[in-house]
Amino acid sequence: MKSFRALIILAAFSITTPTWCQVNFVPDLMLRDVLNGFIPDLVSSDGYITDPGAFIENINLNVSWTPCDLTGLEYVSCNLMNLGFDPGLK
Repeated sequence: MKSFRALIILAAFSITTPTWCQVNFVPDLMLRDVLNGFIPDLVSSDGYITDPGAFIENINLNVSWTPCDLTGLEYVSCNLMNLGFDPGLK
């Protein structure tokens, strides 16, 4: 009975853990610069988002670098996002 009670308590804490505890890493150096252009110091120098869920009204992003990795963009909230891709342009 004690192990079942402990399991229920563990499940309750697991369900209520906030999503901001997740690691929010942005591996692409260029994307870090772009995000810091919208909100200064949004991405730290080691690549982690300092304010997960930060709100940017409109994101107009033209990806002109290759290779590109947009990992981490999902941690930013916005009303409208326009994403363009011009491969090979710098």
